[in-house]
Amino acid sequence: MKKIILIFTLLICSISTFLKAQTLDVKWTDRMIYDNKLDGFFEDFVGNNSKFVYAKFNKLTLRMNKNADKVKLVAFDKNTMKKAGETTMMDSKDPGSAKNYKDLKYYKTIVFENLIYVFWKKESKTKVELFVQTYDSKLKPVQKVKKIYELNSDSKDSKKAELFVMANEKVNESIVIGGELAAGKGSNVTVEYKVLKSDLSFSSANQVALPVSVSGKSKSL
Repeated sequence: MKKIILIFTLLICSISTFLKAQTLDVKWTDRMIYDNKLDGFFEDFVGNNSKFVYAKFNKLTLRMNKNADKVKLVAFDKNTMKKAGETTMMDSKDPGSAKNYKDLKYYKTIVFENLIYVFWKKESKTKVELFVQTYDSKLKPVQKVKKIYELNSDSKDSKKAELFVMANEKVNESIVIGGELAAGKGSNVTVEYKVLKSDLSFSSANQVALPVSVSGKSKSL
């Protein structure tokens, strides 16, 4: 059983500038050993707020075109870098999880002060579906994973629908989801957007036709 030792270096530094010198404070986590067969390996830092830094772990698979078998998030205290919480979102070995996340692929995580959003997508030749779930700052579940949006395309469309999710923590911690709608050759590109609320409903929605037309067969502009 192959193991690796993962040491996190927190890139949150306190730099004090004096007349002729600088001091650099670097905080480290405790040593942690992870095994792909159990927890998966560290993949990336997905965000932070005033208290915590969040890391994503994947249990890797060697099968081609296969999603990770297990996906989890871990929260680390910003001051001590000790583990403050964790959650396993998807686990193919767990029957309930396997059913809830069937055919879903991790898309992105958005971190706000008190709420964490994890987005998933499900794709086919004619449809892109967006799912989301939420956690509190210590990764305790708030809202279970649910479908909130979809974009449709047709085989005759020159431009396939393209999904997006954007966030702005400085403007009421807003999240905007939507996409460029599918379109035929010569048609104007239309962008649809919706503002997502914390209860996973929408506060507003709109469509805007852009002064750009589709010139040929493509997946994007």
